[in-house]
Amino acid sequence: MLRELFLRHADARRTADHLESGESVLAGMAREADEELDITIREEDLDRVHTLHHFDTADGAGHLQLFFAYTGEIANREPDKCAALRFWSLDGLPEPIVGDTADALAQITAGRPLSVVGWPA
Repeated sequence: MLRELFLRHADARRTADHLESGESVLAGMAREADEELDITIREEDLDRVHTLHHFDTADGAGHLQLFFAYTGEIANREPDKCAALRFWSLDGLPEPIVGDTADALAQITAGRPLSVVGWPA
């Protein structure tokens, strides 16, 4: 069971970026974890706990986000982009929190592996 999730940035955003050309999602997650958090994760150890497909009204595009569980030490490798790092318990999340992050956390807590939000009817 997921008890804590790492969130970053003032708006409580999780670690995120884009895949490099020719990079698998597992390789990309492992690379980002190393680059942003000083975490070494083997691709075979990644544990996806949720997939979120949301519509972003700001840019009119759909975004697919994958959430992975991690327990261990972290370090801030991007202090120019991130003031601090913390683990938050799911019952004590910071405010404000980004809407799609809040939705994903609720779905993870409910044991649902997929959510689709924000798409026009």
